[in-house]
Amino acid sequence: MREKRKTTLIKKFLMGIVCLFFIGMVVNCGVDTSTKVNTATNTSDKNKPPSQDSKESKEKPSEEQKEVPNWNYSEDEDKMSGEKRFFASTRSTNKIDFEFPYNGGSTFKLNVRNMGKGDEVLMMVSKGQFMPSIMDSEKVRIRFDEESPLSISYNSAADGSGDVIFFNSSKKIINKLKTSKKVMVEAPFFGAGRQIVYFNVEGFKWEKNK
Repeated sequence: MREKRKTTLIKKFLMGIVCLFFIGMVVNCGVDTSTKVNTATNTSDKNKPPSQDSKESKEKPSEEQKEVPNWNYSEDEDKMSGEKRFFASTRSTNKIDFEFPYNGGSTFKLNVRNMGKGDEVLMMVSKGQFMPSIMDSEKVRIRFDEESPLSISYNSAADGSGDVIFFNSSKKIINKLKTSKKVMVEAPFFGAGRQIVYFNVEGFKWEKNK
């Protein structure tokens, strides 16, 4: 009786070992299969060519990389006469701090325009006043690139506005602007003396002469 029990126990033990062996084989096969799948997936990802979107994003320049033009051009129409008017403008690269009530930093614009009566060149200040000029009594000094500065008279606005002046010798100035990269304008300001304003003018084009 004892021999039978002993034999039965041995058989159960051996069967348990066999079951454990098969379970281990099944688990190992599953792990190998998943590893192979993952490896194949990784390999395919490495061999996959970069997407078109990725290529385009590298080739397409960002907003900061895009070249910003120095000049802005526009045109409109005189509603009464139907005649076209043309404008070009560039902003100063520096600011000037005037005293109260114009403190806080003033910027400048150099404008070229044709309102139907010939080309004009003028300079405007965002906050401040130029010294008024009566009968060409005041002058500015304009330096183009590394050339010697030119002394040019100017006129105040006909309506008495102190934030704009009109340069004489506009044709000469326009021709210089076409071939220059940088311009310095030294102008007299009310209560602030003479100050220098800087402009980047490279790329200027103007064919609106009349």
